[in-house]
Amino acid sequence: RGIQVELLLGEPTWVLPTGRGNMLALLQKVQTLPFAMVHLDLERSQLPKAQQDGWERLALETVREAVSQSRLPISLTTHHRELHLPGFLAALQQAGVKEVIPMIYSANAKRTVDVIKALPPMPKGLDLAVAQSIEKVLPAEESRFRSGRKKSLAHWDGIAQSLRSVPGFKGIVVQSWEDYMEAKP
Repeated sequence: RGIQVELLLGEPTWVLPTGRGNMLALLQKVQTLPFAMVHLDLERSQLPKAQQDGWERLALETVREAVSQSRLPISLTTHHRELHLPGFLAALQQAGVKEVIPMIYSANAKRTVDVIKALPPMPKGLDLAVAQSIEKVLPAEESRFRSGRKKSLAHWDGIAQSLRSVPGFKGIVVQSWEDYMEAKP
């Protein structure tokens, strides 16, 4: 049916040399499971302020190590502002990352499309998906939970249609399945 199952793993301290071993150990444990890709959710803002400097260098080192240790393709999920760092997208592609997923937790379709269209162009071979939220714990400006599943699907389809001409665009990723299933039809 063309369905692929991908694994999302996230912990902000994995970018730090002292935390990276934990990520690599976990990554080794999932290599034999039937996933199509591993998404690493690495967010600068989740680190204490004192550990945020140099995040882009540390993130690149982390994904480079993940790519070298994984038989599965690696994707990076992070806040969209990180993708504006000069040369960061090209460095991710050179490190072997297959896809980037900027988190744009906005219930406003125009804002989401505008944020994506303002990103630097994706290097050839680096795919792009957009993370949106239907998490019930987030406010209505950030999450589609209060809109329900049917309206949310139409909303995301509209975003996808608006972005289909963006090079490398592959689709919308929604967080989270449990909240999606709890939303009204």
